[in-house]
Amino acid sequence: MTTLRPLVRMLHLAATVLFGLFATAAGLSGSALVFRPELERALYEPPIVPGGSTQPMEVLRVRAMAVEPGRRISMVVLPDGITRPVQFILQKRDARTLKEADQLVIYVNPYSGAIEGTHRREGSFLGRLRDLHFAFFAGPPGLTFNGYVALALVFLAASGFVLWIQASPARQRFRLSLRGNARSIVWNLHRQAGAASFPLLIVIGLTGAYYPFRASYLAVIQATTGAVPPRGSPPVPSAAPFVRPASLDAIASAARAAFPEARLAVLRIPARDNTAWAATFHRPGDSGDSTDSGPTLHMDPFTLSVLRLDDSGAMPLGARLARWMEPVHYGKFGGLASRLAWLALGLLPLGFALSGAWMWWNRTRAAPRSSS
Repeated sequence: MTTLRPLVRMLHLAATVLFGLFATAAGLSGSALVFRPELERALYEPPIVPGGSTQPMEVLRVRAMAVEPGRRISMVVLPDGITRPVQFILQKRDARTLKEADQLVIYVNPYSGAIEGTHRREGSFLGRLRDLHFAFFAGPPGLTFNGYVALALVFLAASGFVLWIQASPARQRFRLSLRGNARSIVWNLHRQAGAASFPLLIVIGLTGAYYPFRASYLAVIQATTGAVPPRGSPPVPSAAPFVRPASLDAIASAARAAFPEARLAVLRIPARDNTAWAATFHRPGDSGDSTDSGPTLHMDPFTLSVLRLDDSGAMPLGARLARWMEPVHYGKFGGLASRLAWLALGLLPLGFALSGAWMWWNRTRAAPRSSS
């Protein structure tokens, strides 16, 4: 195995040179996005002073639509506390991507119906951070390249683990020594941190590559397990021309009655009337962002009947694997502890890049002296 060490080291160094800067940028932005809901609430969401009874959602919808009538409402995020507003997400019509949608968040006071604030996601600090993390500000080509960066992270973690085995006697592999000069201390920290984190970095890399290579992932999952989650909302069989869907209040009430064991968190409104509405619920312990997680009912907005239920607990293995990509990638499966651990993991590529560059510099400086 030691005969392969120069080759593994060369490949490890080459991958670092080619992808290290991008992996560092993705890691740092990912650390922040682990706490994106909290950051968005702290930076943009106005607090609400409770007072009296809440207004009907249809009244709130009309107030929100009046801000920019040319847009459509794509999502309604319901508050999980009495001091939080109702969020109406407006976007441009006929948008093909989130970037084209140019989403605008309208914060509406559920008691008075007043518009308490607005937040345009595209171009905001968190919006740019998300664009950096997913696509390096380069759109679809950047998203594809980001997939290769994620796979490069997998290779770096695996090759670093191989180098750790090759360079460490069995009795010293798990010994962290902070004695000696700065060079030996940095080398020891680099290899021990890499060995301790490599399985988690592989998980983060593989789940990160899911987003640009989703079709390939789903094909592999289906081939190996026989099942994947259904994509999108089902068509509405009762859709008819010139017939309006039921009101927001009626759809929300029907959804709560159909799934009373959890809190209704999000209503997704499709662009076309012949597509089902999606009502996402939150139970205690559900992972992921408020708009991405929890059991989801797909409802006929005309008859208020349930067309499909997506619930990880009742899905086959393949469907659960695909549905868990997002919470696993962001560490949102074990509460605050896993999120803090994922925040630290996002900082590691920077630490590895700096310590690795210093180790390489010391090695190249020592080579001429040893040959003279």
